[in-house]
Amino acid sequence: MKKLDKRYRCKPLLKCIPRKANAAVLYQAALGLLNRLEMNILLELIVKRAANLVGAPNGYYNTVDLDRGLMTRKAGVGIYQTDIGRTMSVNQGLIKQTIQTGQVAVIGNYSAWAERLEDPFFDTIHSEMQIPIKIDSIVVGVLGLSFTEAGQTFTSYDIALFEQFSIIASIAIDNAMLYSMAKHEIQEREKTQTHLLHITENMHDIICKVNTEGIVEYITGSSKKLIGYEPGILCGTCFLEYVYPEDLDKIRETFFSFLASGEPSVYCHRHLSAAGGEVWLESVGERIFENGVVIGAVFASRDVTDRMQAQANYQAIFGLVNDGIVLYDITTLQVLEANNKVCEFFGLTKDEVLKMSGECLGSGEFPYDVSQIKIWFQKAIAGESPLFEWKLKNCQGQYLDVEVNLKQVNITNKSYILAVVRDISDRRAATEQIYRLANYDALTGLPNKRLFEDRLSIALAHARRNGEKLAVLYLDLDRFKTINDSLGHETGDELLKKVAERLQMCVRDDDTICHQGGDKFIILLTDIPKLSDMSQMIAQFHMALASPLMGKETELRLTSSIGASFFPDNGHSPEVLIRNSELAMYYAKELGRNNHQFFTESLNEGIAERLSIESSLRLALERNEFLLYYQPQIDIRTNALIGVEALIRWNHPQKGMISPAKFIPVAEETGMIIPIGEWVIHEVCRQHNSWLESGLPKIQIALNLSAIQFRQKQFPLVIEEIIKKYNVDPSYLEIELTEGIVMGNDDGAIEEMHALKKLGLNLSIDDFGTGYSSLRYLCQFPIDKLKIDQSFVREMNADTTQLAIIETIITLARQLKLRVLAEGVESKAELEQLKRCGCEEVQGYYFSKPLPAHHFVEWYSNWKMQNI
Repeated sequence: MKKLDKRYRCKPLLKCIPRKANAAVLYQAALGLLNRLEMNILLELIVKRAANLVGAPNGYYNTVDLDRGLMTRKAGVGIYQTDIGRTMSVNQGLIKQTIQTGQVAVIGNYSAWAERLEDPFFDTIHSEMQIPIKIDSIVVGVLGLSFTEAGQTFTSYDIALFEQFSIIASIAIDNAMLYSMAKHEIQEREKTQTHLLHITENMHDIICKVNTEGIVEYITGSSKKLIGYEPGILCGTCFLEYVYPEDLDKIRETFFSFLASGEPSVYCHRHLSAAGGEVWLESVGERIFENGVVIGAVFASRDVTDRMQAQANYQAIFGLVNDGIVLYDITTLQVLEANNKVCEFFGLTKDEVLKMSGECLGSGEFPYDVSQIKIWFQKAIAGESPLFEWKLKNCQGQYLDVEVNLKQVNITNKSYILAVVRDISDRRAATEQIYRLANYDALTGLPNKRLFEDRLSIALAHARRNGEKLAVLYLDLDRFKTINDSLGHETGDELLKKVAERLQMCVRDDDTICHQGGDKFIILLTDIPKLSDMSQMIAQFHMALASPLMGKETELRLTSSIGASFFPDNGHSPEVLIRNSELAMYYAKELGRNNHQFFTESLNEGIAERLSIESSLRLALERNEFLLYYQPQIDIRTNALIGVEALIRWNHPQKGMISPAKFIPVAEETGMIIPIGEWVIHEVCRQHNSWLESGLPKIQIALNLSAIQFRQKQFPLVIEEIIKKYNVDPSYLEIELTEGIVMGNDDGAIEEMHALKKLGLNLSIDDFGTGYSSLRYLCQFPIDKLKIDQSFVREMNADTTQLAIIETIITLARQLKLRVLAEGVESKAELEQLKRCGCEEVQGYYFSKPLPAHHFVEWYSNWKMQNI
């Protein structure tokens, strides 16, 4: 069975059948068919076996003559048994489809089939399937089965079984054809044997007939010329008496092995000439049978002494080089000589290699098959010296990358083909590594953006041709930078690998996931059936990240924001589709993260502005575009200036002043808030010293702290270094924290706040009352002040509930011995109401809007004059 598998380039038959029982049936079918060599009997058996295999009552086999365009019914069962001998055209009916496709053809309802034959015989057929029988890729017949009863059709399993059986049938028919040909050849050989005996007398080569003991019964007169002995001397003696002594044991073993098995039929050996010299003979043998019993053999021997001497010379050279070297006969392409390196490549012995031909270089897989290697050899025979890369398949089925150079050479006035085979496995591995480095992400192993765009371009071309839709998803992990900053990049990298693995489980083989870099991934989904199904498909990605991911020392849960764009609705090029999916992703983030959004044209303007802000933000620090404005804070008991709040502004060179509400969220998301926040601390300290040098009194400067800055473990060290740099008294610096910051990580927040207090800094809770403060933790926080949010102040005179909240906050602060400051005071009525509530510190437009540093100095001078 292995030889048959190899010849027909198919997998082992039994491995193709999914059920053991059916595998056994096919195996028995193979044995039964392959033993039948008479064609008519074989064809009838094939039809019966095929019908029984799938339970069909009717079956037939038609021979096909493509040159004449005709087929003839040769065997049949059921309704076809009476139709044997019918001749039909191959250009009509089901046979036409079968020959055109070269594959199994199935008609589920023959009566409704548009191309059915108008013949009463076929009106009884309900369903039919037919498969071509090929010999060497040529259709020589068709095997068919049918049902006549309505409702009976062939299942996909029947079709698969039928296809496998057809392979067995093809092999069996091929065997029978070969048998018929061989039988005919033997008959012809017997007729010409007498004539050949007369011809051999005039041949240059020796023709010798021996019995089973090796006794010479007949030998041609050429023996005198080749080895110096007259035929009369040799006849009646054993040919082994003239074999070179060192080769005697091997030749004796080879001779008797040949008589027993017919192998080897070709071998080289040394003879002693009448003059005592050494003569190399290459002999081709044929056994002689009588009544099925071997009674002797006939050998044709030629003098190959010159060739063997040349081979010996070249063998010495072959053994010195690290490349494989093979010498081929230019006519037969049979291997004449090969060095040890070639044996090593194939994993064969020297004798095994010498039995090979040039075709053996073919691995059997396109494009490294026999037909292609023949083309290369033909080029060498024509005088070219082709150099090409190839894959060798060794005896263990392993592949080796090699470079082959074929060249025609002349040795002792005879032409040969010389092949130099070089192992380039290391070079190929290096090339593949370079390709992988250029096209794949080193961290996750996913395609990089370059490869992604290539695949997207190909997918777009395919979608255009076939009228299909495809989707590009832009996935960004929410708040991943916080994980990196708090747990370290090593943990972040491990999480990215696990995210990549989970995302890959959500896509098909034809889809592509790209690691764009950082926490961003781009996903290509091809052949989208309906856009209405996309939300459900995208939900799979959210669910894949919903279950916990194990970091190095902790369990983490990730969410993602996903934007989607579609071809052809949202773009026709990779650049546009990727950009639009990214815009949709940013919109998803603006809507609170952990969701997905589809691209719409209305997103362009808003998201484009955000992207512009992000791009400009990275250059703003370098260009000194940030400013600090200062809003006074007043003690309403004494009307004294007690401090200012530093508020950042961005003076964009083209867009003018940009609100912090627009750029601070972008800065936090991109991580730019860290260097911006450090700049604010530097500027506050510098300004504090500048005011003191200008004669202003020592006042407290409050600055807002981002949650990202606060969660940085090294932040206390950073602010300590800045304070030391400017030699600022830390008691004049106040750090404002929102409730969300300190309540989001209770135990960690307490530890971080105590670290800041140790530096001598003042701490306040900003926008108090708008979050979700825990009174238990509020007692533990080392804070100095509560800042009442301006939303309560704005509504307190109109809403008694808001007023009650303010009174409660003030009472709570007194009990906890904390200062209270009300923000957003804009009228005298608000100021008076706050006085009645017992509030002592305020800030707002009633006193002053936030001012640049030099304008604040002017305001202070005026304020001082008014309150002397």
